[in-house]
Amino acid sequence: MRFMFEVERTITSTQHQLEEEPSKIPFQEYRTKMEREQTFQTNRDKSHLSQKPTQVYKDSYKKDSNLSFSDGTAQAIAQKITKKSMDTEISVPILSSTSQINLQDPSKKITGATDLKNVKYQEAKSHSEVKIASDGPVSALKEHTKTRQADDLGPKESATSQCQISRLPVLQDITLHKNANPSPVTQSSTKQEGTPMANTDTKSHHIESPVTLKQQPKTDEDQRSSAPPVSSLSNRDRLENSTLPELHPAALKQLEEASTSCQQKTHIVFLKTHKTASSTILNILYRFGDARNLTFALPHGKHNQLLYPFYFEAFFVEGFRSKTIKEYDIMCNHMRFHLSEVRKVMPEDSFYFSILRNPVTMMESSFSYYKYIPAFSKVSTLDQFLQDPWSHYNASLPNNHYAKNLLMFDFGFNNNEKDERHLNLSIALIAKNFNLILISAYFDESMILLKNTLCWSLDDVVSFKLNSRNNKTKHQLSLETMEKIKEWNSLDWKLYLHFNKTFWRKIDESMGREKMQDEVEKLRDRRRQLMKICLQEGGAVDPSQVKDASFKPFQYGAAEIQGYNLNPHLDDRTKMQCQRFITPELQYTASLYDKQFPDTVLKASVQNKTTQAHSQTWKASKAKMRQRRNLNHQGAENQNLRNSVYRKRGSKSTAQTNLPNMP
Repeated sequence: MRFMFEVERTITSTQHQLEEEPSKIPFQEYRTKMEREQTFQTNRDKSHLSQKPTQVYKDSYKKDSNLSFSDGTAQAIAQKITKKSMDTEISVPILSSTSQINLQDPSKKITGATDLKNVKYQEAKSHSEVKIASDGPVSALKEHTKTRQADDLGPKESATSQCQISRLPVLQDITLHKNANPSPVTQSSTKQEGTPMANTDTKSHHIESPVTLKQQPKTDEDQRSSAPPVSSLSNRDRLENSTLPELHPAALKQLEEASTSCQQKTHIVFLKTHKTASSTILNILYRFGDARNLTFALPHGKHNQLLYPFYFEAFFVEGFRSKTIKEYDIMCNHMRFHLSEVRKVMPEDSFYFSILRNPVTMMESSFSYYKYIPAFSKVSTLDQFLQDPWSHYNASLPNNHYAKNLLMFDFGFNNNEKDERHLNLSIALIAKNFNLILISAYFDESMILLKNTLCWSLDDVVSFKLNSRNNKTKHQLSLETMEKIKEWNSLDWKLYLHFNKTFWRKIDESMGREKMQDEVEKLRDRRRQLMKICLQEGGAVDPSQVKDASFKPFQYGAAEIQGYNLNPHLDDRTKMQCQRFITPELQYTASLYDKQFPDTVLKASVQNKTTQAHSQTWKASKAKMRQRRNLNHQGAENQNLRNSVYRKRGSKSTAQTNLPNMP
């Protein structure tokens, strides 16, 4: 449409010059100059546009304005402007109704000359008047097609032409609706680019603007000549003209599931807190990584803890200083948390989580398990300790941190702090650094939440309870004792209350409590099924009843830690899987160490054999020396015995020999 207005301006300037100076420039000379300018412009534009400009605009201009030309003067100008507009694809604002030229008079002809500077000025002005708005070419085309549709198109043709979209850039005034139908040009360009089309039926999908665009009918020849090749479309045009077709409901459901599905996480940091059912979670992580050959950040020197209770350092991990391990996947042994050092070992995308326990029951368990620490060693019951805890507790003595705010100590904070601001800051840092905090009182719910967060399966989080006491060493607490424990471990208590709320909030936000209950029932059913298959007695037994010494748990303090006996009637594969469920922490850690560092284990075994050989040699030589010493001692005793005998004999003989000589 814009070339129409350029022609109008050009004709206006030409007529004014002819009226003022009709004899100044002959018509033939003007025509020669215009043809020369047309040839120059055509040759220049061929480098930008390989295809001839469409004739639709010029034809529609003639039909709309009813203006006939007796020569090619205005056509040359129109072609030049059309080519330039097709090359740049800009829109020119509509001329106001105050134009002085009368285009409805077909008898008026151009017989004079025009100034080419005005043409160049108008062309440059059209380049600068780019407008992308709702009142741009779409509105102009709307007004233009309203008057043409009734005359040129019948009902069927009008419906057919509605699917034919003219090649215009998708501007801001064109909206893509849900049931949008891509144009033929868009479809072809999409297929050429290799973009998959979920549904190629173009009858039910079309692009709509706020005002439905319709195009005047064209012949087959006009459509072939006016439609630009796909290769001439720029990437921006393809992007703007492209649209997503409507998908089948089943396909939409698959896409929704794919978008909501998460990827299984294998980079994990678990802060193993004390007396919080963390040994059972450790077994879950061990089984998960062992089955997938993941790399564990195990303690250096085949220890069980990462030099606890000291703050964690990166070189506490086996293979970190020697750089024998390129990347670690799981860190889950006991440590006092130190975030900056942990990040030196673990990948950046690691998932951090831990577990908390009610400080009341945790204190009762700690008193039984750590009975021989300085704070508990001089009292017989927990009530006796709580009557005057400061008389028994000394923070400077080793291992006394087990007696007060043990959770805060494990997270790396001061367990003797009394400032409320310190506590709030500690809780905020824990919430920031850890992706998930579980609650041991709701262990099954915690495992379901962990499973969904890590994108694991149900069998990955099913477990048997490990490192648990029998009921003989458990004691009931009075309400008064519970309140004293809360007061004594006030930091742990407030920490527990905070993350207990966040725990249930995450359940409500992620899945809801009804769905959680269903998942918990499935987990418990699976646990009962596996215990029936794997265990001989169907449950845990006292340590004295564990038949296989390799599965006997470590006993410490006054508690009796229970173990399991395997069902003897198991095939090899099932037996190996069941063994992983019941292997205690110390034995499983040693097994993973041997698997992960075979060279170190071999070297250590050679050194041990050498050391044992030297020890045996030394012991043998020492035994020989002892034997010689004994023999020498016995020889000396025998010699003394002989001498005494000889003396006695000599005295007798002397007496006998001297007796006759007596008077």
